[in-house]
Amino acid sequence: MLEIIDEQENIIGLAPRSEIHTKGLLHREIHVWIITSDNKIVFQKRSSTKDLAPNLLDASAGGHVDIGETPLSAALRELEEESGIRVKASEINFLYKKIKKSFDSKTETCNNALRYIYSYRYNGKLSDLKLEMGESDGFVSYSISELEQLSEEEKKKFMPLVVSDEYIEIYRNILARYKKRKYYFTEYNPAWVDDFEKIKNLIKDIWQDALAIEHIGSTSIVGMSAKPVIDVLVVVDEMKSFEKEIQKMKSLDFMFLKDYVSPNTLNFYQVGSLGQKINNIHVCEKDSPDTKRYISMRDYFRAYPEVAKEYSLLKEKNNKKYPDDYILYRQAKAEFLSEIKERAYKEFNR
Repeated sequence: MLEIIDEQENIIGLAPRSEIHTKGLLHREIHVWIITSDNKIVFQKRSSTKDLAPNLLDASAGGHVDIGETPLSAALRELEEESGIRVKASEINFLYKKIKKSFDSKTETCNNALRYIYSYRYNGKLSDLKLEMGESDGFVSYSISELEQLSEEEKKKFMPLVVSDEYIEIYRNILARYKKRKYYFTEYNPAWVDDFEKIKNLIKDIWQDALAIEHIGSTSIVGMSAKPVIDVLVVVDEMKSFEKEIQKMKSLDFMFLKDYVSPNTLNFYQVGSLGQKINNIHVCEKDSPDTKRYISMRDYFRAYPEVAKEYSLLKEKNNKKYPDDYILYRQAKAEFLSEIKERAYKEFNR
């Protein structure tokens, strides 16, 4: 049995796996991509005994989110089951989630899944990875350039999706996140409140139908040290094309990304003179998980200054430890934030 969800990730029922794939019911899956120390993407070779797509190369690890599981716990479980790699939640990197729907003409099934994409940096040998009996026949690795140069015949060795242009771009994004990069971190600045108001006044005429324009993220918490990036949430009733709004935002020198953080979201950002992000605008639907997360965590930190102080000290500690590596900085605070998210959802989810 698996959980059936709606597009807002609410659980709306249960069904056997066979029924979910026969009827194309929306459910949750995870992919974990293992990245080698020399920046190659690891693919798992599906077992020759599998009914569906035997012998083809697929994600390093992947599977369904079981009943009662979170996507993160499913990713950690699948990674261990399918490769033998056991890691903490802070060691795995969440990239994004997206609804993918595909139809298999041979089996006449439809896979309609909200897929969560994770990555993990692996510094060992491929030969040391453990195979899951009956599921995998081994692992191989490819660089981005090798994947781009595959002939049509060579691509037949892979599941079609994992060598698509879309997934090549995903691999680029994964590798980019593992590049060491410096980030800017400062003590709390009261001017951030005014900075938010300036951005709000700048964009409010563009987003005239917005239900709310909110200051979110660390710069919205009094006293909290943070990267000097003003995060703004634009809450809309429902997601539309917003073509006019996008063009107007671009005219204000905002860069634009669609579905970057989550499905059905828009993201705009401006870049400072040193190439760093300075303003970050998130456009989300009113009842989306992202809106609930942004608002509930902000309100939790505001309601509990002692927890905000604890988080601020943790960030300062991580900044001193990883001043030139933003990925390690983020990973080192992931476990703390996961706990806060659970508490915030219980108290402030609205």
